[in-house]
Amino acid sequence: MSNDEHNPQLDQLRSLIESHLEDKDAINQGLQQLDGLAHELEDKHASLEKLRKQQSAERLQHAFMAKAAREQLIAPEDALKLLPDDQLKLNDDGSVEGLDEAFQSLRETRPYLFAQSATPGLTQREEAEHDPAQQLFTRAQESGLTRDIQLWRESRRR
Repeated sequence: MSNDEHNPQLDQLRSLIESHLEDKDAINQGLQQLDGLAHELEDKHASLEKLRKQQSAERLQHAFMAKAAREQLIAPEDALKLLPDDQLKLNDDGSVEGLDEAFQSLRETRPYLFAQSATPGLTQREEAEHDPAQQLFTRAQESGLTRDIQLWRESRRR
């Protein structure tokens, strides 16, 4: 028998080294798990960011299309593609910034995208002021009187 086999200090040292090696393996395994979780979180963050951008783009498109109908834009999908990417912005409160400027720019640079007035020389607002049905509607809105509303409804039936 050798001295090494019966030395209690040496046995203690061997067991301490073995426990440290086991701890090292456990730590490495834990680090691998943490690395996997970090990659999973990065993937989820990327997909959430993509979804947020998609929802933001949909809100901008919806606001543009709603205003396009009011502005009598002929080809709103095409007009939206003509705008620079940074022209419209969604604010934190959900409002759209740059919408009025976008339509003003489109009117100046591409007036053919807008429906023309039925009466040459009149703007849409002036045209509405000369339309008897629109005048009845405006009067009915302002007064709220039953007879004005009745007159407006009758003018729509004609």
